[in-house]
Amino acid sequence: MSGHRSSRVAVGAPVPLQGQQLIRLETVTRYYLCAIQLDLFGGWELWRAWGAKGSRLGNSMRCPAADVDHAEQMLAEVLDVRVAHGYRQVLVGST
Repeated sequence: MSGHRSSRVAVGAPVPLQGQQLIRLETVTRYYLCAIQLDLFGGWELWRAWGAKGSRLGNSMRCPAADVDHAEQMLAEVLDVRVAHGYRQVLVGST
């Protein structure tokens, strides 16, 4: 067996930059993910994904930003709305 390890990554999932992280919010039945990342052309964007826990159904969206400050502002607005709707931030990888 070769030393190659494969890892499974969701299609369209962001590749966090060094020092950046994926943010996960949950309710009892729903999840919401978001991250700030660079797009293929070097521009900043806010990546978001959501769906029901235990379901393969869900959706994602990429929102272009003028710069990293604008992306952080969009992220703060998204987090405020999610918290207002009863979501709580959880550690990525926890259940």
